[in-house]
Amino acid sequence: MELNLYVMDIRELENADLFAQALCLLDPARKEKAMRAKNEKDRARLAGAGLLLLLAHAGLNGSMRLTDGDIFCGKSMSDAAPKQAQKEGKKEREKEDIVSEEGLQILSPNLIIQTIVDEEEKRGYPMSEGIFYEISDRGRPTWRLRTGQAAYPYFNLSHSGHYAALAAGNVLVGIDIQEPREVRYPSIGDYRSFSRLESYLKCTGQGFAHRIETCYQELEEAENSGGYCFWDIPMPDRYALWVCADVDDRK
Repeated sequence: MELNLYVMDIRELENADLFAQALCLLDPARKEKAMRAKNEKDRARLAGAGLLLLLAHAGLNGSMRLTDGDIFCGKSMSDAAPKQAQKEGKKEREKEDIVSEEGLQILSPNLIIQTIVDEEEKRGYPMSEGIFYEISDRGRPTWRLRTGQAAYPYFNLSHSGHYAALAAGNVLVGIDIQEPREVRYPSIGDYRSFSRLESYLKCTGQGFAHRIETCYQELEEAENSGGYCFWDIPMPDRYALWVCADVDDRK
């Protein structure tokens, strides 16, 4: 089993110029969704998720690699920075570099955009070509039609507050990110517990098909059975980030 995790700080995308650059790179469906968003923060989250989709579809470097029970820090994009970034001075490059937080590399939108542009120059065509996906009625996204062109057969998206996150790999996967907040059901835990549950429900694709207490019980049974693997990813600003994978669904 192998999963690649991509996490982006989307705040830079609230800048109109950078948001416009991102839109030019997105697939048509994601571009339309981002443009329809009501405010700058929502537009930034949707555009950021779209950029991460491009990275995952192409199999480019991410924030972290996850395997059976292990976590590996991904190779930094700045280790192979695109031409434009290489020409900049050291101070400017440091601003665009990936911020590290306990092994997790937070991706910069500006650096991702530069990386995608550089990759498109190498390929000679837009990276958004061939990206087709659909969302089930319970929120699970899947590649559609040209799935053979995707680097990973499965992926899942999440965004909250200042961050967008995506997990992609060769097994069914769910990911959830939550900014610190109070939950409606304090008896079942805090927002971190809720994030863990969300990652599981997104992995299974069932959503909240039952009462939330029943969903938590199913989660515990699934984890005890050994059929699912969970990762609690350290995040800055007290954010919760959980990844769940169906280890019985190995490809």
